[in-house]
Amino acid sequence: TSSLYFGCGYTIIPTDFFLGEFDFDIGFQKSFNKLPLFAALDIKVGAAVPKKSFPYNYYTQDGETKKAPWFYSANPALIIGFESYNQKSLRLFIGLTGGASFRTIWNNSIKENVNSPLHYGYCGGITAGLDLKGFTVKISCLYDSMFGLQNSCSLGTTINFYSKKAKSGGKSVK
Repeated sequence: TSSLYFGCGYTIIPTDFFLGEFDFDIGFQKSFNKLPLFAALDIKVGAAVPKKSFPYNYYTQDGETKKAPWFYSANPALIIGFESYNQKSLRLFIGLTGGASFRTIWNNSIKENVNSPLHYGYCGGITAGLDLKGFTVKISCLYDSMFGLQNSCSLGTTINFYSKKAKSGGKSVK
């Protein structure tokens, strides 16, 4: 089977300046025939909300104080791992994750645009989860070269695309 995953989640980032990162996750997964293995391509985009104690001040050209900037990210990753199914449509999975990390800080103002250059690095770790009839819970523990260890959890849905062929009266039916 192949499947698409859509989810929303939260990532704990180890910094004193942001509350954490709220993410949207989309992925494509391919399970291997006759093996309990899978490979997935996953892209997670998110925004980290600043704390009130953000250490820097931003001002407009008129001298007004601006709100602290948000921290935006995009993390494309490849996951290769093991999966197990039971009779009640429960799927458990765990896999090794590796990918890239892209981040920028932006103050969310079109008129008074202040942003950092795009920073990039790598990330890697373990992703695990369960899927029950399309409802998916995913957790991961990843090392990010910009932040260090990050933990995240997401809830979403999985849409399966089956490619099994059944024999019916000598003819193959999809």
